[in-house]
Amino acid sequence: MEKYDIAIVLAKDLEREGNRLKLSGETKERVDLGMSLLWNNQAERLLMSGGHGVVGECYGKSIAQVMKEYAMLHGVKEEEIIIEDLSLDTVGQLILCRARIIEPMKIKSAVLVTHEDHYERVKAEAETVLRGIKLGYAIVPSGFSPEVVETEKRSLQVFYKTFEGVDFSKNREGVKALMEKHPKYKEKKDYFSKILEKVIEYAKV
Repeated sequence: MEKYDIAIVLAKDLEREGNRLKLSGETKERVDLGMSLLWNNQAERLLMSGGHGVVGECYGKSIAQVMKEYAMLHGVKEEEIIIEDLSLDTVGQLILCRARIIEPMKIKSAVLVTHEDHYERVKAEAETVLRGIKLGYAIVPSGFSPEVVETEKRSLQVFYKTFEGVDFSKNREGVKALMEKHPKYKEKKDYFSKILEKVIEYAKV
């Protein structure tokens, strides 16, 4: 695999162990693969993507932050990690990674890290949302179940219908569509918009 500016590690979820939060098995596998890309000189930095801190699942800490802590415990330097800690699902991860990190940092290439049963939808959505960015994919083996295949297919259909006609190369348009059309973000629009105004000058970009 060639070298990419960043490896975007897409979070799945967290688990609670008593009073402690830990990565779920799937999220841990993705972070482990991301670290392998970094150590094998296939990515300059890791971009941990996943919210659910104070909205969504309300873990009290974002998944991206727990991913960062896990990676640092395993020897990754803090300066090698970027976090995107607002997103609540895959399309949100892609849109907010582009608007908050990829565009402002002028990142030209990214390898996305996910599981085999998530890959087809991630690829289709990423090629739409991250158009213009050189993309690669690093896949954790997982196999397929009929239920997951059907869920992924439905999710992709919803994505195309929801975001039809959106030009994601314009940050404001992509973020605005997420806030106004996606149910998970629409119901918390005031919360997200307030933060995004500060991070990407939401009203001006």
